[in-house]
Amino acid sequence: EEEDVEEEEEEEEEEEQKEEEEYIEEEDQQEIYNKLVEDVKNMDANRQKHFKRLLKPGHKYLNLNPFAVLELDPDTATIESAKKSYLKISRYVHPDKNQDFPRAVEAFDYIKKAQEMLGSDATFALCMTVVEEAKSRIADEDKEERRRMLSSGIKPPKEPTEEALALRKIRIEKWVFKLFADAMKKKERAEVIEAADRKRTAEGMAERAQLRKKREEFEEQWENTRDDRVNSWRDFSGAGKKRKIQGVKRPELKKRGGPMKPQKLE
Repeated sequence: EEEDVEEEEEEEEEEEQKEEEEYIEEEDQQEIYNKLVEDVKNMDANRQKHFKRLLKPGHKYLNLNPFAVLELDPDTATIESAKKSYLKISRYVHPDKNQDFPRAVEAFDYIKKAQEMLGSDATFALCMTVVEEAKSRIADEDKEERRRMLSSGIKPPKEPTEEALALRKIRIEKWVFKLFADAMKKKERAEVIEAADRKRTAEGMAERAQLRKKREEFEEQWENTRDDRVNSWRDFSGAGKKRKIQGVKRPELKKRGGPMKPQKLE
């Protein structure tokens, strides 16, 4: 009887354990499903967020700042962090994952270009010089503001407030945008001038080639008509007889004892 009781207890424990495992499995599946649903929702939200910021009005010049494109703080950005940010954002805007949205190609090109600008030591250093120049401009503006306050009898604060520091960060970011845009405009102007120079050079070369061709054609024609010119000259020279001058009578001289005088022409 004791053995029967033990067997029954073991069977009950096994059934309880089995039910518990099934319950846990159902809970895990539900949790996984909920996580997937949440990920899909987040994916859509993040996709819309990145498309909106990368393709907003003025994006041609706003996206010249690679730090802003990859959502990086220039003070803490590194080549490695730029790569990680690029991979993260590309999950949302890659054209292969947004085939129903043609402008995904344009958005993806922006983050790709930003990664190229921050992807090597040389180009990363160049971008950082722009940031340092922006900070220098802000420092000059702050010095001028302090000078203005002192001249007005206002004592400037010794230490900037948190609000002032946050505002300074925004001002630096605006200067970074402006410097990158100015660099792009300068490059575009240089390309226009270079293209105009190439056009003028090409036109000059074409004009010289045309003149050279005309000269060669003239020389060839001159050479081909040489025999005709020689024969024409021979014909002209062989006409042989002098022409009389009409209306003029040759004077006759008379012999006299005195000095000889010319006869007047009638």
